[in-house]
Amino acid sequence: MRILIIDDTPNKMKNLEDAILEYSSDIAIVKRRSFQSGLKEIEDSHFDLILLDMSLPPYDITGEVEEEVVVKSGLNILIEMERQQINIDVVVITQFPSFGTGRDILTLDNIKEQMKQYKNYRKTIFYVQKETKWRIELINHIKLLKHHG
Repeated sequence: MRILIIDDTPNKMKNLEDAILEYSSDIAIVKRRSFQSGLKEIEDSHFDLILLDMSLPPYDITGEVEEEVVVKSGLNILIEMERQQINIDVVVITQFPSFGTGRDILTLDNIKEQMKQYKNYRKTIFYVQKETKWRIELINHIKLLKHHG
């Protein structure tokens, strides 16, 4: 099994990887940190599952330059996958209960509803580092995928 993690938070990415490898050491994990590098990896390689953050910088961050994080980059990856007819299960993993500001704010429930229209979307997991619920949800989804793969 091959899993792609697209996330720009190093600690969260490491915790996701650790949780997966604790469950099964025979899973290959590829990590990308931006919309552009994540999409390129999806287009160039085969994966069984994508773990996707909602807010990503447009490009990989290099050096001291701070990239602006685009709030709905994860949604844009799903849209692009649909457009290119790429069929890979996607689980959104986010640590924020809402996105945007003011009138443009979207709650986690709004995001889940919006994502349902994309055939690759499977579920959203709310990540809270100190809790175990996200870990259990993630491993249960991987188990389900492995058995029905």
